[in-house]
Amino acid sequence: MARTPDVEVYICRHASSGTTAHGCDPLIALLLARAGFWREDFFGTVFHRLPYDLRPGSENAMATDAARMIRAAHYTVHLAPDLDQEADPALRDTAPETCPIHPRQPQSWPED
Repeated sequence: MARTPDVEVYICRHASSGTTAHGCDPLIALLLARAGFWREDFFGTVFHRLPYDLRPGSENAMATDAARMIRAAHYTVHLAPDLDQEADPALRDTAPETCPIHPRQPQSWPED
């Protein structure tokens, strides 16, 4: 399976769509599926998302595992700080106001 160079993956959580991953090639799609993400085709846009009924702790663990696997394949991954279990706890509260993929969609931060 050939690797597409210059593909960047963005994994973030939104109030309306849950935890999603954008940026894909066949290898990334395989790794995201292995991490528990489902493929979605929405009006010609392909993205992956976690199931809606997961608890925030499970979403965080699955998103962190997916980012770890994709980084191991030498891709660039942008993981939202609130999902990153390996990030400094002080940085989790400094999440960006908007997602670069969905700048107008509000992000939701789960209460622990």
